[in-house]
Amino acid sequence: MTELRRRRRGGRGERLMVPEAEFTSYYGRPIIKAPVWKVPDVPGYLYLGGMAGVSASLAALGDLTGRP
Repeated sequence: MTELRRRRRGGRGERLMVPEAEFTSYYGRPIIKAPVWKVPDVPGYLYLGGMAGVSASLAALGDLTGRP
């Protein structure tokens, strides 16, 4: 937590005994790669997957009741 955040909270909280660690990898590269997907990809994938699941469920119910 930075000093600025402590001041905003009133500064009466716990004090750190050691400084905050900075996470770096061995070669100075990011530890986790940046995602390659864009914003509409994941919500669209989940929406279409949900629609496919619902349509499969409706088809199964239609088969059970004998209706087309």
